[in-house]
Amino acid sequence: MDQVRQETPRTIGRSEIEESLRAQGTVNVLRMGAKGDGQSDDSFPLQNAIDAASAFAAAQGGAIIPVTLAGRRYRTTRTIEIKPWVVLSHGAIVNDLAGVDEAILRLGSPGGPLVRPGGIEGVLVQTRSPNPGVTGFRIDSLVRSSWIRDCMAVMAPAIKEHVDVARHVGFEIVSNPSNGGASGPAGAYQNLIDGCTALSAWAGFRVHTRRSPNGPNNEANANRIVNCNAYSCTHAAVILGPGAVDNVVDVRADGFYRTGTNDVEVLSILENARDNVVTISEEVGDISLSLPKGTPSSQHTVHLSEGASYNVVRYSTQNDGHDRDRTPATCKDQATAKGIVTKNLVQQPARLSSMGGQRTLISFQTPDPVRPRVDKKVEYRWVAPTRTIVTNVAAVLDRKSTGEVQVFVAKNGKFSDSNRITFAPGEGGTARFIRTDPRAAVPIDPQWELAAGEVLVLAVSNSGGEPIAVSVTAAVVCLE
Repeated sequence: MDQVRQETPRTIGRSEIEESLRAQGTVNVLRMGAKGDGQSDDSFPLQNAIDAASAFAAAQGGAIIPVTLAGRRYRTTRTIEIKPWVVLSHGAIVNDLAGVDEAILRLGSPGGPLVRPGGIEGVLVQTRSPNPGVTGFRIDSLVRSSWIRDCMAVMAPAIKEHVDVARHVGFEIVSNPSNGGASGPAGAYQNLIDGCTALSAWAGFRVHTRRSPNGPNNEANANRIVNCNAYSCTHAAVILGPGAVDNVVDVRADGFYRTGTNDVEVLSILENARDNVVTISEEVGDISLSLPKGTPSSQHTVHLSEGASYNVVRYSTQNDGHDRDRTPATCKDQATAKGIVTKNLVQQPARLSSMGGQRTLISFQTPDPVRPRVDKKVEYRWVAPTRTIVTNVAAVLDRKSTGEVQVFVAKNGKFSDSNRITFAPGEGGTARFIRTDPRAAVPIDPQWELAAGEVLVLAVSNSGGEPIAVSVTAAVVCLE
C-alpha cells in the first residue's frame, strides 16, 4: 500500500550508483526505488539513495556526488538527512508528519558524523505537519563548508491562524553546546545559504546554539545567509542568537501576515549574539490592519536584547513611521534586568527620515510587574548620542489595571505632570501616546529636544491595585 512505510528498504549496491552516474551523470532517486508521485511515502527510498551515494563517495576518497530528485514531488514522513559529499537537487518534498523540532531536510545531525562538504540546490519543501516547531531546511552541528542554494521553504500549516502557534522556521543553522561548557568541535561553521526564500513561516531564517545548563558556547560561527527573502512571516524575518557569532546576513523581508498578536520584528538579535554583520531591507505594509485601531503594532526593523554586542546592522524600511495608530518601524533597543545591550552599530539611510536623521525606538519593558506603592518609580535611562528629537512616546499595560498607573517622560530626570501618560483603573491593553510633530524641522517644545549627552528618562509608577507589567516605547530621531 502507498501509505505504508518501507521499514526494510532494499540495499543499493555500488554497481547501481556507478550505472546511474554513467548514464545520467547523477544518482537519480527514481532509479533507486523512489516513486515521486506525491502520494507514496518516499522517506526510506530517498534516504537510502543518499546513504549509498555518500558511501560510494567515501570509498572513492571523497568526491561530490549529485543526487537528483528529477523534478518530481515526493511525500515524506520523516527527516531526510544529507550525508557527506552528497548534493541533493531539483525537486519538491512535502512532509506530512515531521515531529516537534524536526527538519524536513537536514544537513548533518547533532551527533555527527562531520559533513564537509555537502549541499542542497533547487529544492522546494512544504510542511503539512500538525506538530509545532518544524524546520524546512536545517544545517546542524558538525557541518562545515556546506551550502543551501536557490531553495524555498513553504511553512504555512493548513489553518493560517495557527502560524504563530506552529512556530515553524524556514531555514536554520544550529549548533550543539559543548559538554561541560568547554569549547569543542560541536559547531556549525562556514556554511552558506544563498538565494533562498522562506514563505509563511514564524521565522524565516534563524542562527543559534541549542541551550544547555552551562549556557550557549557561541558555536554557530562564520556562516553566511545572503541574497535571501522572507515573505509573509509572522514574527521575524531573521533571528540571531543565542550563540550566533561572526555571521553575515543579507535578507529582504516583505508582506508580514498578522494573526492578532503585535510582536513583529524584521530582525531580532537576541542574547549572546555578537560580532554579526547584517543587512536588512523590508516593506511590512499593512501588518496592523487586523489589530484594533489605536493599538501599536510593535513593528521593529531591528530588535536588540539581552547581551547582544558588537553587531553591525544596516537597514532600510519603506514604512515612513508617520502612522498615527502604531509606533514607527525602526529600531528597538531593549535593556532588561537580564542583560545589557552593548556597543552595537545600527544604521539607517538618513534619507528615510523627514528630519534628515536616523529614526530609533527606545523600548523599556519592566522586568517584573510594578508593585503598588512599593516600587516608587521603575526607570530606564537613555543617553542621546547626538542631537535628538523625541517624536512620540507610547505605553501599553499587559492587562487592565486595578489601580492608577502612570508613565513619566523626563529630560535629564526633571519630571513634569504635563509629560505623563495616565491609565485609570480598568484601562489597559491599548496604547496611550504623547506626541510631537514628527514632520517638524524642530520640536514643538524645547523639552522634546536633547543635546548630545543629555538623558531621556522613562519611568513607571503604580499607585494602587495589583502589580502590573508595563511597556514604554519612545520614538526618537538622532540628527547628524
